[in-house]
Amino acid sequence: MVQQHSARRLHYDFRLECEGVLLSWAVPKGPALDPSEKRLAVQTEDHPYDYASFEGVIPPGQYGAGEVIVWDCGVYSPDEGGTAFDDRASAESRVRHDLAAGKLSIELRGTKLKGSFALVKTREAKQWLLIKHKDRFTTTHDVTRDGQSVLSGAAVEDLVAVPARRIPAGRLVPAGPVVSVPSKLAPMLAETGDAAFTRDGWAWEPKLDGYRALAILREGKLHLRSRRGLDLAADFPALAAEIARQAVEGTAIDGEIVAFDASGRPSFGALQQRAQLKTARERAAADAAAPVAFFAFDLPFFAGVDLREAPYVDRRRYLAQCLMPSPLVHLVHAERDGAAMQQAALATGFEGVIAKREASTYHAGRRTGDWLKVKPVRTADFVIGGYSRGKGSRAALGSLLVGYWEGRKLKYASHVGSGFDAKTLKLVGERCGRMRRIRLHHGRHAAVQRARDGGLHGSMIVAERKYAVLRVRVEEATSAVVFEPHAVAADEAAVHAGPSLPSLALRVEDRRNRTVELRRAPHARGRLAAHIAPRSSAAATAGWRRNRQMRASMT
Repeated sequence: MVQQHSARRLHYDFRLECEGVLLSWAVPKGPALDPSEKRLAVQTEDHPYDYASFEGVIPPGQYGAGEVIVWDCGVYSPDEGGTAFDDRASAESRVRHDLAAGKLSIELRGTKLKGSFALVKTREAKQWLLIKHKDRFTTTHDVTRDGQSVLSGAAVEDLVAVPARRIPAGRLVPAGPVVSVPSKLAPMLAETGDAAFTRDGWAWEPKLDGYRALAILREGKLHLRSRRGLDLAADFPALAAEIARQAVEGTAIDGEIVAFDASGRPSFGALQQRAQLKTARERAAADAAAPVAFFAFDLPFFAGVDLREAPYVDRRRYLAQCLMPSPLVHLVHAERDGAAMQQAALATGFEGVIAKREASTYHAGRRTGDWLKVKPVRTADFVIGGYSRGKGSRAALGSLLVGYWEGRKLKYASHVGSGFDAKTLKLVGERCGRMRRIRLHHGRHAAVQRARDGGLHGSMIVAERKYAVLRVRVEEATSAVVFEPHAVAADEAAVHAGPSLPSLALRVEDRRNRTVELRRAPHARGRLAAHIAPRSSAAATAGWRRNRQMRASMT
């Protein structure tokens, strides 16, 4: 860790924890990321480890009087001959040996300092040189121009007026006993929120439209485990290789695999097309033209240390430290201003934002209100023309077949099977239970292939959808309905009322041009209005259209 210290002169205290104490060097000009800059580092007395998190003002008259902030902190390992982040005893032994020999090469994983550095002893007593090795983190940029604390965000001059809030030194970096990453580790899931907000104790991240994946390095092999437990590493070999190069044994990184369209915006469709490539030649060509990337946003394990019980604010800091960004691996940005994050995320082409409670632990495999996903608000009225049976607790109602009037036909839009709470599920299930029973004669359309006992109703139902069914109302009946596949245009403002029709069939054509007919007896004629009014930006609406087309669902 590095403390910026404004004493008689501003300098930087470079400290390495080893065997419970802080080995310390005073660096007058601070660290540099340019290998040509050899910075003087004067070795000073060791400090107790608890001092590592100190931020505040040392009173006048005391040794080192002045303001102190934690300018950077993270983990390190000797790296000559390979790193040993997961073997503390070996690492400490190597550090002591190399320091005694007068040259220590180390890999730093901090928020500001990353990559390989060397401490080289000079002929002068207690004088060393701190030198950056050449790697992808080399730059001529003056890293010391970033003068804020990585813990509080304060600068040394701020401490005169603003008291520092010190955290325990044990929370600075991942620490704890080494255990094995569970073989079936599942990602934490978010509940649905209504709108972005700004509130103490919450942070916001963009919601990415890709494949959720846990990058796990265990026994020397990198796995990209999907929400369903599938290993996606073979589908994205270049990405898996890049993560493996920087990951540490016993590490699990939670993130999203994302592809981009020709305009540089995240595209779920492009990702699906990329995942369908089968040959190494096809994948290599795709990686050269438009490589997929991994966006990391959580760190359940690092070097065998289980971090699931650590609060999100600490896990987020550990991730910023331990991740080694590259063109294929990125750290997801976090912000406390929810409205600003949502505006920026939508403008960039992301599908929404996620709020995370800073004090929350990592609930693997569970959906919890500690994470809230917020997407653009869009509502529309759709006609419920039928339903399918489900399984288990959803046996009575699996999904609803919905559409909207266009001229004399009721166009098929999609099927809705998620977003129901218990109350709404009961209400809609009871309504559908009173529908007239019909039979599925033939066909295998994706939306109705499981509708062995579907239903149409004498009194049609209109559902107002906000990513899921929220409100249901009853209107007058029609004499018949005809569903046909049709994509809802992003700028379509309204669909007029449909007329009374003599037809008796509900018809859905699948991609193979086969027809599914659901027949029923005629009943009283009537009219039904279905009004579609998207309430979002054109870009957000287009994103909704894309998701509906690619996933054939409304979630």
